[in-house]
Amino acid sequence: MVAIAYFSAPAQAIDINSVPNPRTSGRWVTDMENILNVETEAQINRLITELEAKNGTEIAVVTVPNTADYGSPKEFTTALFNHWGIGKQGVDNGILFMISTGDRRVEIETGYGIEGILPDAKVGNIIDQKIIPQFRVGNFEQGVLDGTKTLVFELSPADFPLQKFATRHWDWLLGLGGAGLFSGGLYKFLNRCRYVEPKGRSRCSLFSRPVYCKQCRQPMTQVKESLLEAQLTEVEKFSKNKKYLNLTAWQCPHCKPPGTLNFHILFSTNFGILQCPQCDGWTVQRNSKVILAPTYVSTGSRLVSKTCAYCDYHEEKIEIIPKRVRSSSSSRGSSSGGSFGGGSSGGGGAGGSWQMTPV
Repeated sequence: MVAIAYFSAPAQAIDINSVPNPRTSGRWVTDMENILNVETEAQINRLITELEAKNGTEIAVVTVPNTADYGSPKEFTTALFNHWGIGKQGVDNGILFMISTGDRRVEIETGYGIEGILPDAKVGNIIDQKIIPQFRVGNFEQGVLDGTKTLVFELSPADFPLQKFATRHWDWLLGLGGAGLFSGGLYKFLNRCRYVEPKGRSRCSLFSRPVYCKQCRQPMTQVKESLLEAQLTEVEKFSKNKKYLNLTAWQCPHCKPPGTLNFHILFSTNFGILQCPQCDGWTVQRNSKVILAPTYVSTGSRLVSKTCAYCDYHEEKIEIIPKRVRSSSSSRGSSSGGSFGGGSSGGGGAGGSWQMTPV
């Protein structure tokens, strides 16, 4: 196979400063190894563009020949993620999907704001089930496409608190069309209707958006606090009292007449609150402490702890802090202005390796 011969060739190690930032040309993909054809790359760019327009998530897809100049592919991926600033600043809803052909390694790095939606174990499952099986048989295009589609699918329902993102775009919107465009276009974006099923639960942002029934497309009415409280689980009541969760309940008077207990609960989490893998509550707080500060020539380390305020779940791990990077021509601002949005990552995500299966 051509792919096998290609990846058997010696690979050149690169530095993160030499990886072209795809946002400078309005794209999300940097394919230095040329494993994607024009159509597949265009499809991936389109999928990510639609996701970013929907909820602000930024995904970069990068292929490189090698990461030998760094301690590991993971260290390279974290460094590149933070160098570009993938995700919106203050929201940290970014992902870096990195493939190193020379290392035969896949890394998916997640920003802090993604961890609650895509915990490390879930990212590992995506790699093991959607990407690695295709890579083992030399079908790299399909593996990258399937991985991207799965990430987009998982993140599409997310509704990040993007007030900061919106304010960062005021000058840009005014520049395009003046106050009229701002007051019209941005107002419509922030107040677009939210369609939900008559019964269920879903995560939302802190935006005050009109709620409509997904079945009959009619406005829903907010349920009294006392009725909502009666339907919450004990851990949800705990989270609500601790102000970790913001909850509202809505009922469709057309599909479910008043008086019934069938309604839809919308919830949003305060920034930094994660879901507990043990009790399933949104009750975990993440803290980190630098153990060794990084320099331009060596990495550092930090102690990261996650503790549930409801149950006895507690986790600690040491994370590598990438080497400091001297400033280059890359800028970190709004993704509409030729760069990513200024997000950051502390090393969340997962990775996986592959060996070619003999044909």
